[in-house]
Amino acid sequence: MIKRWPLQKQAIFCRHMGTFLTHHLPVLDALSTYGQGMKSHEHMMTAVHQDLTQGMSLGESLESQAFLDPLMISSILIAEEGGTLGQCFLNLHHYGERQDNIRKKIRKALYYPSFLGIFIVTVLVLFLPPFLDSMDGFLAQLHPGQKMMSNSPHLIQGVRIVGYFILLLILILIGLKYSKTRYYYDAFWMECPFIGPLNRLTQTVFFFQTLSFNLTAGVHVMTALKLQAHHTVNHYVQASLHKMIGFMDKGTPFSEAFALCLKGNGLVMALLTLGESTGTLGDSFSKIAEILEKILDRQMTLLMETIQPLCLLLIGLFLCWIIFSLFYPLYDILGAIIL
Repeated sequence: MIKRWPLQKQAIFCRHMGTFLTHHLPVLDALSTYGQGMKSHEHMMTAVHQDLTQGMSLGESLESQAFLDPLMISSILIAEEGGTLGQCFLNLHHYGERQDNIRKKIRKALYYPSFLGIFIVTVLVLFLPPFLDSMDGFLAQLHPGQKMMSNSPHLIQGVRIVGYFILLLILILIGLKYSKTRYYYDAFWMECPFIGPLNRLTQTVFFFQTLSFNLTAGVHVMTALKLQAHHTVNHYVQASLHKMIGFMDKGTPFSEAFALCLKGNGLVMALLTLGESTGTLGDSFSKIAEILEKILDRQMTLLMETIQPLCLLLIGLFLCWIIFSLFYPLYDILGAIIL
């Protein structure tokens, strides 16, 4: 089974193909040239080349190989019919790069909290129990019958909480395999107080970027919405898109359907209304995506500046708690022995 490429590799492939095709290089020659330049992808390009020689279209072959995003493949299929394949690949390159940049910023913002969680779990689960056992033996020699460390309520409660957290995490991962559970999971992260607004903004940027790209490729708005609803991985957004499509099927304008299902600030709604009234909805999508992307970039930068010192502070407090829980009872026992 062929694994889907990372988004960055997909964008590179689309850039090369778009460059070749806009310079009037035949599709078969473009695939061969790309395969010769990228030796790791040569066998995939050979497979696509063979499919084309057997009568398949480029979009159908890429769909069967499945190393590109389904939304990209849908646009390629439509562009083949319209004869705009070269420009479609270039648009796909810009779309893939923008999406990849946003995802990199999100992953970068999660590095510090992830490191903090791994550090705490590692200390509590791997290093703390052996240390407690050794301290028990040491204290038993100083004060026979005393089991100070095993009876430390703070440490036992901490280990117990970590165990419950790991069990909860396993149950969540199992539950995410079911669509209904995944819907409530995605809804929680979209509506929770601190992360929710940032998550909604990210999903809104993805939404308008994808719509802008599809409309540029010649896809109708309703078709673009259905494609996005079919391929999105966020079940909460998917349900909202299906609801939006239902409103538009009944004749509701795009801006009103968007306000009812996905919501947006005053600037977004003004641009959508203007785009509908002037017939330039595709340009409005592009402008909204650019504006929201800049806002998201500023918020991600602010989040990074806040998370880094906060994580350092939490690590310091955690270490202070460990030291206090370990050595405060020890001082009491040593003081009792001396007296």
